[in-house]
Parts: sequence; structure tokens; C-alpha cells
Amino acid sequence: MNKYLVFIFLLINTVITFTCAAYEQPQGIEVKGKAAVMVVPDKFSLSFAIINRGKSAIKTKALVDHKTNLVIKAANKLGIKRKNIQSARMNLRPIYRKNTVNYSAIEVKQNFNSNSNTSDKGRVHLAKNELDKATQPYIFEVTRQITINIDDIARYDRLLEQLVKIGVTNISSLSMSVANKDSYYQKALAQAIMLAKEKALRIAGQAGVQLGKLIYLKEISYNAPIVQSSMRMAYANESTMHDSNVGTTQIKAEVLATFAIKP
Repeated sequence: MNKYLVFIFLLINTVITFTCAAYEQPQGIEVKGKAAVMVVPDKFSLSFAIINRGKSAIKTKALVDHKTNLVIKAANKLGIKRKNIQSARMNLRPIYRKNTVNYSAIEVKQNFNSNSNTSDKGRVHLAKNELDKATQPYIFEVTRQITINIDDIARYDRLLEQLVKIGVTNISSLSMSVANKDSYYQKALAQAIMLAKEKALRIAGQAGVQLGKLIYLKEISYNAPIVQSSMRMAYANESTMHDSNVGTTQIKAEVLATFAIKP
């Protein structure tokens, strides 16, 4: 019986040892490599809204459409194609007048006949058409959202100048990105691998060993561009108009690498 228990114990110990060895990480020098590529943004997107209010929904929409056409013509003159302009999002909102009918006390200067029907005593009738006016739209608000994609930052300030002249006031911040972002990331990734190898060589030299071949490599993360920029709105006055600076975008890559140690 004791021999049987010893055999079982040795068998379990062997299985555990084999399992641990199977999941054991490769022996060598493990390092991280990080790199970043600085890129100037070359794609821009400007969003704004044309908003008008009026008592007539048709006339208010016509005014918004007129301003929209002026914006599109101004963009076309700056070399921006119609396919880069999105103007289909429109919203029509009725605004109602608050009901100000408030009867806190009613005084009736009328003597009621005592012989009249008791159900008619003290009854007051309010004109229904006066109450209906409070539920009718007071004015209408028409909003059209417009997004313009720009491939040249020089057009941004000139476009802003035209928007201000047309009367557009609801302008959002400029959105910036990089057109060929993946190619820059691949460049940063190659630099990260090279830096990881250089770091491993320094560690091996300090440890007095020789660095072997790469036995494990893992891409840790894909970082979206980090924009560091400076933007200002242009003024309508040509003498004070500012040329916007877009700054740079940082595209980063990081890897985890393990190099073998030569025996």
C-alpha cells in the first residue's frame, strides 16, 4: 500500500513539473522598445451650424438654405470640392409660447336668479380659442449642420473669414488627422524593434554574456496620433487675420522582445 502511494506521488510530481516547464517563458534577455514618429497633420475637418429663427417655417428654412449655398460657393472658390462638403443634416424645431393664462381669482358681478337651476349657479365659461393660442408654435428654429473636409491648412483661415462674413457663428474646433497613418506607424514599429535590440545588447555587455537571436517578439499597443497643435480663429479684417499653425502629431509604437543568450 505504501509503495502504491509513493508511486502515485511521484507520478503527480512528474506531471506538475512537466506542466510548469511547458509554460515556462523562454530563457534570455527580455526588453521593451518604444519609438515615436513626429508627423505634421495633413487632413482637417471643420464643423459648424447655420441657425435661424422665424415665425414662418418655410421662410426660415429658405434663409438657412440661402446661407448654406453661400458657404458652399465660398468653399468652391477656395478649391474645396463639393464631395468634401456634407450639408444634409437639418433640424426644424417649433418653439411654443409659454402658457401665461393664470386665474388666481375670478369675481363675477352678476346676480343669479334664486329660481334658476342650481347646477348653473356660479358657472364661468372661458373662451377656448384664447387657450388654443398658447399651444400654437410661437417661432420655428431651423438648424443645418455642415462639415467641410480640408486637405490644405492654408484654406482654413480663408474659409473662416468667409464664414464670419456670411454670418455663421456656431463654429466647432478644427479636427486634425494624418492621411497615411499606418505607414508612419510601421516606421515607428521598426524603430521600436531596433531600440529593443540595442537595449538588449547593452544589457548583455554589462552582464558579460553574448546576445543570441531573437526568440520572442510581441507588439504591445497601437497608439492613435497625439495632436499637439496651435489653432486660432481668423478675423474678418484682412490686416489682422492669423495664419493657423497645426503643430505636430506623435505616432508611437511599443514592443516586447526576448533575445537568447549564447552558451
